[in-house]
Amino acid sequence: MSFPHTPTLVELATEILRSATALQEELDKQNLPQPSFHPSGRRNYHDILFNPAALAARQNLIEASQTINRLATGGIDVLRGITNTDRTGVNVLRTLYDLDIPAAVPLDGSISIPDLAAKVGAHPIPLRRILRFAYTMRLFQEPLDQPDYVAHTPFSAEIPAYGPYLWLQLGSLTKLELAACHFTWAVKNWPACPLSKADPKGRDLWAILHEDDSEGKGMARFADGMKAAMQCMHGPNNRHFVVSFDWAGLGEGLVVDVGGGNGHNIVPVAQEFPKLSFVVQELAKNEGPFKELMGKVGLGEDRVRFQVHDFFKGQPEVEGVVKAYVLSRVLHDWDDKKCVEIMKPLLPGLKGGAKLLVVERVLPSRPGDIPVHQEAPLRAMDLLMYASLQGGCERSRDDFERLFHEVDAGLEIRGLRVLPGSEFFAIEVSL
Repeated sequence: MSFPHTPTLVELATEILRSATALQEELDKQNLPQPSFHPSGRRNYHDILFNPAALAARQNLIEASQTINRLATGGIDVLRGITNTDRTGVNVLRTLYDLDIPAAVPLDGSISIPDLAAKVGAHPIPLRRILRFAYTMRLFQEPLDQPDYVAHTPFSAEIPAYGPYLWLQLGSLTKLELAACHFTWAVKNWPACPLSKADPKGRDLWAILHEDDSEGKGMARFADGMKAAMQCMHGPNNRHFVVSFDWAGLGEGLVVDVGGGNGHNIVPVAQEFPKLSFVVQELAKNEGPFKELMGKVGLGEDRVRFQVHDFFKGQPEVEGVVKAYVLSRVLHDWDDKKCVEIMKPLLPGLKGGAKLLVVERVLPSRPGDIPVHQEAPLRAMDLLMYASLQGGCERSRDDFERLFHEVDAGLEIRGLRVLPGSEFFAIEVSL
């Protein structure tokens, strides 16, 4: 047997110094803030998404740092960390979110723990213990000159922006964290998904969102969660979607966003490419959020229209010449059979010359094909899809090629590129 080369501690430390120096120099070159735990410090790296040198330095720094940490920690302590520290961290984050601690702590100041406890309706003794653990995660901190006071770090200040996705992942309604407790049962009961064991009624995430939200906002909150996840990764303007495909090359015509939620993906594209008009096809529950968003960004029906549509019920007629169909983060929700059902009705348009533009994660074909710190979140999402949805999964390029050929033997991948600083790939498909 042969295994990948393991760098020495000194080799890794050298790479850390080289990459850290390169990243620091790139940030200085652009007059961008350096990372810091100060409350006003850097919250994210959206401002370097289109700087290849800075992105590469950051990725190399993360990979070398995580590798040397694992090697220096050792096997048994890594297992202890996963079992105790990591698991506790998830529950502490949920508590901070549920109690709305980030909003109760001033962004530009501090608050005493007793005052904070009174503000959020908690007891100060357990809250203090929870916060002291949160400090080790760099979520909030105690000012040096104010014992028993709480202030933000740049990381805790980001929690509200990520909140809709935290609701989806950690909330009691969706039961997703509980689903992960049933992997052992599920691998023995394939193709049942773990969530069907966690839910008393044996349902998956879609059924729970449709049936159990007493306010009738389950799907709207799901769309908000997807929007928050993408914006926290790529920035609030969804610039990644603009550069994902050659939109200008489509010329003048119509883009149909199939299963497009509230339309947040195509807003920056519509703003930048005035020759294109758009139809967002979604279930009726998303029409209200769609209209609200379009009102905010000032896009009228002459540019973006909403069409009530269930993508398992064929493709309805649309007014205009369709230049492209978009499926953004749709296919990973479904097994191959369902994906074929979604794409088959698009074939008449594709045979007329339209393109299929797919945005999805693309798994490496083999472990080690990409850096571990990049592969880990992809594998985590694959397991999340497995845990929550019957047949949900992430796919490799080979998987996508087989899937597209099931739709039509002539359907081929014409282009595949990772979006800047992202887990997602832009896949261009045509006949």
